[in-house]
Amino acid sequence: MKSMARAKICLAAWVGAVTGVTGPSHAMQACPPRNEMREKAQIIVETRLKSLFIGDSGLLIDVPSASHMVRAELEIQRVIKGTFSRKDAVAIGFVQAPGPFQELSLMALLHGTGDESDTFELEMLAQEMAEGLKFYSLNDCIYYRFPALVEKKTGWNDNPGNPQPVAPRPAQ
Repeated sequence: MKSMARAKICLAAWVGAVTGVTGPSHAMQACPPRNEMREKAQIIVETRLKSLFIGDSGLLIDVPSASHMVRAELEIQRVIKGTFSRKDAVAIGFVQAPGPFQELSLMALLHGTGDESDTFELEMLAQEMAEGLKFYSLNDCIYYRFPALVEKKTGWNDNPGNPQPVAPRPAQ
């Protein structure tokens, strides 16, 4: 019973940290440049996106837009940096910056082309929610590199921490 309560508290804290609903709003700092993130990364894999889910997480959160979740099923092609023995992995996140959500959506369209355009590089960063409960996160300043076509279409080019809008925003 005590471990279940602890898991609920950890989940609530994690959801709050990811969505920003637990405290005052602060301006989010930009992620470091890609080359710095690559240097700091411990595990980087070349992967192919097997499936992508974007929808309601099922979590009961007061801010409805904060409950949208992304779940990416990955097929690991090779390890670029570090040690990673799995051939498949799942990475999850909430649709809040930072995160490669536009890029993953485009990669879902390219799946199965059979050439280098349907693989990308991704840092596998395990986040711990509670003792014995970890997941690979998409909501962090993690290293990733997508095919040039995808990065050009999403406007991220060489610095994912400082995205450029794909289209101008309408005047308010």
